[in-house]
Amino acid sequence: MSSREFVRKKISSINQTSVTNPLQPRRLKVPAHLTQSEPQQQETPSISEQLERASRFGYNGLNVPVNFPTTPPTPPVQRKEGEQGNWDQPPRADLVLNGINQLTVQQFSQQETVQRQLLVQAQSSADEAVNLPSSQDLPPPEQRRMIRIGSQGKEVIYAQERLNAHAATPLLEVDSIFGPLTRKATLDYQNSHALVADAIIGPRTWASLDGPTVIGGKSGQGSGGGSSPSKGPTLKYDTTKYTITPPPPNTKLSDIKATLQTKQDQKPQPDLGKTLNVQGVTSGSQEEIFLWNVMLQLGTHDRWGSEGDVVTDIGWPTKPGNKPPVGQITLKIDDKGNAVAELVNKGAVASPPKFQSIDEVKKKLKADFKIADIKDGSANWKQEELEKVHAAFSRMPASDRAALEGVELIRQQKIVDDNGNELSGLFSHQAQLPQGGTSASRSQSLSLADLAFTGDNISFVGDKSNAAAASFQTILHEAGHAVETKALRDAQFATMEATAEDNQNIGILNAKIQALKAAVNAFNTESKAAFSKAKGYNSKQSKDAKSFLKAIDGATNAISTFSKNQTVSQHQKLESDASTAIQKRDAEKTKLASTSATHPALTDFANTIQRQNDWFAAAQKRAKAHTIQQASAEKVKQKQKDEKAVSGSKSGQSKRLKNFVDLVNKHKIPPLTDYAKKNWPNHPEEFFAEAYSLWLNDRTYLEANAKPLVDWFNSGEHLK
Repeated sequence: MSSREFVRKKISSINQTSVTNPLQPRRLKVPAHLTQSEPQQQETPSISEQLERASRFGYNGLNVPVNFPTTPPTPPVQRKEGEQGNWDQPPRADLVLNGINQLTVQQFSQQETVQRQLLVQAQSSADEAVNLPSSQDLPPPEQRRMIRIGSQGKEVIYAQERLNAHAATPLLEVDSIFGPLTRKATLDYQNSHALVADAIIGPRTWASLDGPTVIGGKSGQGSGGGSSPSKGPTLKYDTTKYTITPPPPNTKLSDIKATLQTKQDQKPQPDLGKTLNVQGVTSGSQEEIFLWNVMLQLGTHDRWGSEGDVVTDIGWPTKPGNKPPVGQITLKIDDKGNAVAELVNKGAVASPPKFQSIDEVKKKLKADFKIADIKDGSANWKQEELEKVHAAFSRMPASDRAALEGVELIRQQKIVDDNGNELSGLFSHQAQLPQGGTSASRSQSLSLADLAFTGDNISFVGDKSNAAAASFQTILHEAGHAVETKALRDAQFATMEATAEDNQNIGILNAKIQALKAAVNAFNTESKAAFSKAKGYNSKQSKDAKSFLKAIDGATNAISTFSKNQTVSQHQKLESDASTAIQKRDAEKTKLASTSATHPALTDFANTIQRQNDWFAAAQKRAKAHTIQQASAEKVKQKQKDEKAVSGSKSGQSKRLKNFVDLVNKHKIPPLTDYAKKNWPNHPEEFFAEAYSLWLNDRTYLEANAKPLVDWFNSGEHLK
């Protein structure tokens, strides 16, 4: 069983503090003095403000609002050379770094969580961080706006997010537009969650979308719920375990045939057709009598169009107290009631190869099939049961055995499905990533119940050359589920692991951004204090320090650009530009010291320079963390593509299963067992598993009744 929850954790913004709800949409806060036009008699803006504005408008930005003007701005007032303050000194140095958006980490709290990373795109805007809405941003489901084809807005964004979380196939583009693909995903979801399939997301569908998600991962084998006659040339395979009552001693063949004739003549509906026959026995022998007896007991109208295998007596005991001879008998009844009973083999079904101890067979299962562990559940494994499991798995091609890697074998007394139906076996897989987690985990298990083994003495599967205990059918049915889901569950878990890695990198990046914010604040504090002191410089001091302070400005601008950069490919160049600007700043400082060793700027701006260096170092660490995180985000996207490549057209379906369904529909192959029929078409994976087991256990049957499936499995198409 698998489910996904998508909750985002953000990459910190330089000018934004954390909030309780990381998913709530908001704009980045810009300091108040930057959101209003300043009066004519304003204080001189900070160096960083002027340089940032100059990069936007081509001049130093005095008297220019932060927002883009609708009319050409007034040219700045120019000061005369030599006047106090002519180096564009700031009374404050508030540096606003925008454009570094918080990125969310996906969090998973449900079983079989398969995580899909939906990254908040890095924004080029300096004013806004884009965040997608959560259920907390919307009214309760019963008060939420109903949406349908053509709808737009935040409700559509949230619905697309949740449909993706519930494994929409294909994944939807979260674009706020309720288009054809969103409509299809809505219908698929409603059909799979017992909702009215009207493609309208109203209160019931909203409530369901808000809840946990399930994408499969749990498949078992049970009975078909009763037999019914099949029509057409294809014989269904009857997996029922029948106990045959032997005929009383001295029963004559003529007595049995007379009773069979009664079944043929029965009105209005005969139990048997006109043609009856037995094969593999000598005429007049006890074996012939016992085969006719099998036909007599199993020859009923509801078994028309079927084939079944039984292990039963084929003669009376030779002496009182002796066990009677037994044999393996296949009974075929076509869709017209014509029947053939064949003695396939004399004797009980051959036991699989023996091992010296239960520990030895456990070791072999782990060594040969990479089984993770063998556990006792509500029942204990017996050595002969594990020997059957090993022998059954050995029938799988080498290419298929990879599906068993990492799977646990668990023995249960009884297994029931969600509806209380008893199952003989169950294959399940779970994977999860805890909320905010950075490490994903998974479990995979194949469980067998008492019911899987109870019919081994009275039934078998296979033909003359490879007859095996009936439990092989269940064992390889569950292995079939493992094969069918292998590529998809591995791809889903790979996506989850990549997302966990990205979550970790996002956490590291957020920490670096917080450190960068602290470095910016420290620089702003020192810069403001230094320029306050610089207001008191006389004309000569101002003139001498001009180049030095402009170099500080240049470094501020370069570091600011580097700090705000969202494009990984630009980090190296912008880092180099900032480093060059710092070198120029230091050169101007050295030059000033050589011409005026006691100039107050050398001490007034000493802490500013140190904080600027700290800021640059923090920006370097942030750029490195950003580069790593962006690489992990791309890895998530690639894993999502890989997952999509092995997914079917329906939610939660594997491509292997889709290909199987396409094949049986193309060739009009009916479900081959009652259990497959019971689950068709809503759970086609059961037909796949039944067919897979028959391919490995009774290829003669499959060749006669569904040859395209034999060809499909033989060619390895089931692994594509």
